[in-house]
Amino acid sequence: MAANVGSMFQYWKKFDLQLLQRELDATATVLANRQDESEQSRKRLIDESREFKKNTPEVWVVRLEYCMPGLQ
Repeated sequence: MAANVGSMFQYWKKFDLQLLQRELDATATVLANRQDESEQSRKRLIDESREFKKNTPEVWVVRLEYCMPGLQ
């Protein structure tokens, strides 16, 4: 039992919680930035799709709407 406690103590002594916290914070920041970029791209795609539908003859819009699910 004492050896078990000793090995656990050594493990936690070597475990660098502050380093792990910094790495997790950096990862969280990267993920948040990617999420923001994704949301902005999605909004831009929606706006450009609306603009495309406004400025394109109806025949082409109908044809493209038929083809789009296959491209996605």
